Amino acid sequence: MARKIVDIGELSELLGRAYWVETTLEGAGQWAAFMELEEQREVLFDICRDSRVHKETLEHLSNNLLGVDVIRESASLRKAPAGFGSDSDKITLSDLMRLERMALDLYCKILELTDPELIKEKWQGQNPKEYFEKLEWLVLQEEGHIELINSLSAVDDDDFRIHPIA
Repeated sequence: MARKIVDIGELSELLGRAYWVETTLEGAGQWAAFMELEEQREVLFDICRDSRVHKETLEHLSNNLLGVDVIRESASLRKAPAGFGSDSDKITLSDLMRLERMALDLYCKILELTDPELIKEKWQGQNPKEYFEKLEWLVLQEEGHIELINSLSAVDDDDFRIHPIA
């Protein structure tokens, strides 16, 4: 089993990475894809809007955890992946699925590995359980996004790319 997250610096970095993923999902590349992809427009719109709410949730966690700054942590990460929001539906859906899976994996690992004692010690809000409740909600949200993308696509198991259904 992986070791627990007991250091606030490590937690800050991981939450910052999640914030970066949400920023990428909400970014200009997704809106460009939204404008180009009529068939997937509703799903892209919902995911972009949800990503804004996810960012706000991460900011809320950051503001309530002493020593956590998701905005500072995410600023040190690279920009969106090359090809994100390009002219190809295949690349756009593939990148979107990759980022949604990355977000889900991050939220699951952070939720599973965060030491409750660390949160009790660093939580500035009323109830430290809120931290875990918000992460559980984010996990459910990302699972829903993956289901939405899968409803538009067929996954090629050989290369894990997403191919639009004709």
